[in-house]
Amino acid sequence: DFCFSPTCLEFIRNHLKNVYGDLAKLNQEWDTNFTAWDQVKGLTLAEAQKNGNFAPWVDRRMAMEEMYAGLLKESGDVLRKEDPDARVGHEGIHGGKMPSCGEDSFVGYDFGKIVPRGNFWGPYFHYYPHIEFIRSFAAPNTILLTFTQPFEDYPKGYYEDKWQNEKVNRFVPWYDLFHGMNSINYWDALDTTWYGFYSRDYRPTPWAGQITETIQEIKRGIGMLLVKSRRAHDRVAIHYSPASFHVATILGGKERLESPRAFCHLLEDLGLQYDFVSKEQ
Repeated sequence: DFCFSPTCLEFIRNHLKNVYGDLAKLNQEWDTNFTAWDQVKGLTLAEAQKNGNFAPWVDRRMAMEEMYAGLLKESGDVLRKEDPDARVGHEGIHGGKMPSCGEDSFVGYDFGKIVPRGNFWGPYFHYYPHIEFIRSFAAPNTILLTFTQPFEDYPKGYYEDKWQNEKVNRFVPWYDLFHGMNSINYWDALDTTWYGFYSRDYRPTPWAGQITETIQEIKRGIGMLLVKSRRAHDRVAIHYSPASFHVATILGGKERLESPRAFCHLLEDLGLQYDFVSKEQ
């Protein structure tokens, strides 16, 4: 439940001034009676649950997410002064406690804010629908990829099927391609366990061969046209709401985590293309 440092509190207060405009509106929403902005601090999760008014905690979480997005943009601006072609973003985004969840109120990710401010994004494949978040919010000419392991919807789920599931190995590159990714990334390790691409004598493992063949098939044929094509849009939008997710964290439910997945699967089964839409958009 960080952060209550002087610099963070200053940022949070300035953020709240932009959100509410004046202290009276904040007091009305928070059910408080502050007389000066320097009294505003927000609540911890435990305090919000006890208090019953969620706004002081949710507003603080969203302010911290704005701070993190600003840090990402500032880092990119500094790097591109030295290297105009620098790629800035995140790889290996998992958003919480592995492997059970794909988002978390405490990691600072508001995808609608951070993704447009970078140009390199690589979430873990099995944290669906992160792949749809970055596809929806990415700026032009962004490198989009997944760090890939067996997909959660396949038999036995994460880890247990290992790389020996040929169906998964040949499925993932095509899935990424048809879901807006233009790159793909695999763990490349020297071993024969689930993550190994090479055995101890440097021979490629069978699953490495299956993956390589599939990627070569994409790069030789129509796949490269798909990478550079523009997706059709069926004018379907799903609201991406960090505030709803934070409220679900307070209440202890999984509705905000599960509902985007369900909507994505439903729309895809109907043959419709959709985008997530953020408050900023």
